[in-house]
Amino acid sequence: MTVFLVAGLLVGSGFMYWLRGIGRPWQLIVDGVGLVAYCGFAVEISRTVIRVLVDDTVFMTQVHEVLLSTVFLLSGAYIGMYGLCRLYESMRYGRTM
Repeated sequence: MTVFLVAGLLVGSGFMYWLRGIGRPWQLIVDGVGLVAYCGFAVEISRTVIRVLVDDTVFMTQVHEVLLSTVFLLSGAYIGMYGLCRLYESMRYGRTM
């Protein structure tokens, strides 16, 4: 299973790197989706933490419900691939992110 996860991460990052290399419109699309994924990720985490604080429940048991959120999982996966793509791009071309 781990092999498939690592392979998916590398293939997805490579695909994003290739898309960003096609032209400026694709760079904007990949970056825009990254921005939306980052916002979705942050909102899901914040919503879960706020709910734990308002309900006054045990933090370590209740907070793990965020792992069941589809938005959290999809945005986290995209952010992982996007981050690796940008890291490779900055290493290859010597640019800052």
